[in-house]
Amino acid sequence: MQARKKSIIAVLVGVVVAGALSASAATLGGAHWAQLGADTAAVASPVTNGVDVTWDTAYDKTAKGYVVSSVKLTTHDKKESIPGDAQVKLTVTGKDGASLGEYTSDDGGKNWAEPKSSIAAHDVEGVAVVINGTTVSA
Repeated sequence: MQARKKSIIAVLVGVVVAGALSASAATLGGAHWAQLGADTAAVASPVTNGVDVTWDTAYDKTAKGYVVSSVKLTTHDKKESIPGDAQVKLTVTGKDGASLGEYTSDDGGKNWAEPKSSIAAHDVEGVAVVINGTTVSA
């Protein structure tokens, strides 16, 4: 009987934890990105249904390999939009979440200032996006 109570309690704790994690992830809207060895992303923004991050790569003879050559950020829900005057930071991350470089935009992601140094495509493991804007069109 004692073992059965422990099993039931363990299952209930698991359900509560899973529910709490699902609820907290839902409030962020989620992040969606094109796979380039990436498997994690974080988002904090006025956009409620997440963003899509895509990028291009190009061969760089100095780096002797492919590097991230450009980024693009769009809302996952096409009914939403990133405010045109929003400040955006898109940090490309590598092993253990370490920053590999940061793209910045002062016009909602239409134009990007590139990182100080090139980012090797094979080092990319994730992205983090912050959108600092006042309104979201819906």
